Amino acid sequence: MGDSLIRHVDPWQDAAHGACYKGNLDVGRLPRLSTIAELNTPLQVSVSFHRGHEAEKHGAVEIELVAQGRLDMVCQRCLGALAVELALQVSVGVVSGEAAARLSKPLGDSIVSPPGERLDIASVVEDEVLLAMPFAPAHSPGTCAVQCVEQNEIRSPC
Repeated sequence: MGDSLIRHVDPWQDAAHGACYKGNLDVGRLPRLSTIAELNTPLQVSVSFHRGHEAEKHGAVEIELVAQGRLDMVCQRCLGALAVELALQVSVGVVSGEAAARLSKPLGDSIVSPPGERLDIASVVEDEVLLAMPFAPAHSPGTCAVQCVEQNEIRSPC
């Protein structure tokens, strides 16, 4: 996957054709992510569109999103460098308007994008990566520069 991922899509048209796009997203296309993590190599992304039975029932299309990469973050215990491997696989619903979003709640949260309107696919990927990232990233116990004390070992100073 050496090519850059397509920029804008029409999810409705792409779902009708069963489109699938593969490519890379570099840090320049992920400005919100770059404020909290470093991305030294582009994310490898695969995005496919379809109208499954459940989506069709609710007047929606589905985006199947797979993203892989490595994020360099800061350990919240020792404040040292921490590599976080990202392996994301999610399904995102796309609906035509706010009313359709309310009706499609069984599909979960949905993106509103009327037919014919172009959707910035990098923004969708970035949203899902941000949601999948650890809230307080930390090294695993025993590998962090700051040693954690088990709660039952804490003793009162008296």
